[in-house]
Amino acid sequence: MKFEGRITPPAKGSRWWEIGVDDLWTHTQGTSEADAYEMIADALETVIDLPGFKAIVTPLSHGRFWITANHLEPLIGR
Repeated sequence: MKFEGRITPPAKGSRWWEIGVDDLWTHTQGTSEADAYEMIADALETVIDLPGFKAIVTPLSHGRFWITANHLEPLIGR
C-alpha cells in the first residue's frame, strides 16, 4: 500500500519546503527538497516508534510523492 503526499517549494522570501501526507496526518518542512523528503520519513518513523520500522519515500512528478514502509501494518494503523 502506498500513501500519496505533496511537496511544495518555498514561497518567495522563504527557505522552507513544505511536505505532508494528509491521509497519515503528518506534515513537516525542510531546507531543500531532499531534506524535506528525509524529514517526512523521519517524522513517520518517530511517530510510529517501532524498532526496525523504515518509511520509504518515492518522489513522483508535479509535487507529489509516495510513502510506503518496510512493514506496512504500523503505517496503515497510523
